[in-house]
Amino acid sequence: MENLHWEPLAPACRVLVSREHTFNTDTILLAHFAAPKHKERCIDLGTGCGTISLLWKANYAPRHITAVELGEQAFSQALRSVSENGYEENIEVIRGDIREIKKIIPHPTLDLAACNPPYKAVGAGLRNPDERMENARHECTCTLEDVAKAGRDVLRFGGRFCLC
Repeated sequence: MENLHWEPLAPACRVLVSREHTFNTDTILLAHFAAPKHKERCIDLGTGCGTISLLWKANYAPRHITAVELGEQAFSQALRSVSENGYEENIEVIRGDIREIKKIIPHPTLDLAACNPPYKAVGAGLRNPDERMENARHECTCTLEDVAKAGRDVLRFGGRFCLC
């Protein structure tokens, strides 16, 4: 992993970022727009380095957060960030594919799901030679339809799904 460094998110919370796995304004806005209610059970689909999950824990009072990430490096960064902040009791980081979300969350029991999905179709726009950055920006490993299906599969009746 190259260029790892810690970025502050809240007074007592920070996230481990790299050139490939970091966060931007969209991430911060989505985390606060989605704002879990007290004691809700939440999922961060495609958590990346874990920023949304960390902000939820630092600023709100959800009961539990599941953070799902496919990429090995991003998963490792999210896991380290959760541990560094002492949030292991509230945030579970799982390496998995949201296209197979039922293997992780078998029944629709969650109150809130959020995702900052890839925003370009494969073949649209400039390609990034770095596979990790390409996957984050283009629908290489999941499409908007895959994200919507994952939200449907994990949310209870009346649950909220927030996308950027």
